[in-house]
Order: sequence, then C-alpha cells, then structure tokens
Amino acid sequence: MKKIWGRIWEDLKDIRWVILSLCLYWLAARIWFHNFCPMVILTGLPCPGCGMTRAALKLATFQFAAAWNYNPAIYLWALWGIHAVRYRYIKGERIAHKNLTLGVVLVVTLAVYCYRMAGVFPAEGPMAYRYDNFLANLFPGYKILLKKIWPL
Repeated sequence: MKKIWGRIWEDLKDIRWVILSLCLYWLAARIWFHNFCPMVILTGLPCPGCGMTRAALKLATFQFAAAWNYNPAIYLWALWGIHAVRYRYIKGERIAHKNLTLGVVLVVTLAVYCYRMAGVFPAEGPMAYRYDNFLANLFPGYKILLKKIWPL
C-alpha cells in the first residue's frame, strides 16, 4: 500500500503546475464567463466532453441512468481509468495498450458527440447552446450562420 501512495504522490508532484494552472483557469472562467468549457465560452456550442463531469459524478453516486443521459461515453472513460489505475498504481507498470485503448475511447467519444449534435442538439443541458458566447458577441452574423445549421 505504501508503494501505491508513493506512486500517486510522485505523479501529483510531477503535475503540480498543471493542477495549479487548471485551478486558476477554473476560477477565472467561472468569475468572468460563468462556465468552464473553453469551447462553450468561445462558440456557445457543446464540446465532445460536454456533460462528462456531471456524468462522472452521477456514476460515482450509482445514478447510472443519469450518468448515461449526461454523456454515455463516461462508461468507457471509467473503464479506461480503472485500467490505467490498475497498471500504473497497483502493478507499478506502464499502462498496457495505452495508445490503442485511449484511441478507441476517444473515437467512441467523438462518435457520441456527432450523434448528439445531429440528433439531440439544441436541447436541454448539457447539449444546449449558450447565447452569451464570445463569437456571437464579436460577430453579429455568427448566430445567423449557426441557425442555418441548427434551429437555435
């Protein structure tokens, strides 16, 4: 058990500046834009990971249907996370087939996103359009262009 905690601590030390940067970004984005996602802030459109944090929280509290509704790809991400933790922390080895397995999860996440953008967007959260986005404020024709693609 001591080895596992040692590996976790080493990884946290290695990425401490990334963690600090993300915390500062989160704080700034919440204060100025009332959102975290850079794609939503910039374009108003949901990103491929839209709803993933909420889905992870629902999955962690055993609310499986709610997790699926927020983002079905969360189940693959959770499995990949378990796989990664098993290899990196428990076994102390490199993550087996990391590029292949992560690539499959990313492709499925993008496929889910395309399906949701074609069949669900714009709907209730998380697949909703944010009207107060940067591009819409900068270019008045941006909303008109999007309305030709999706009925906002």
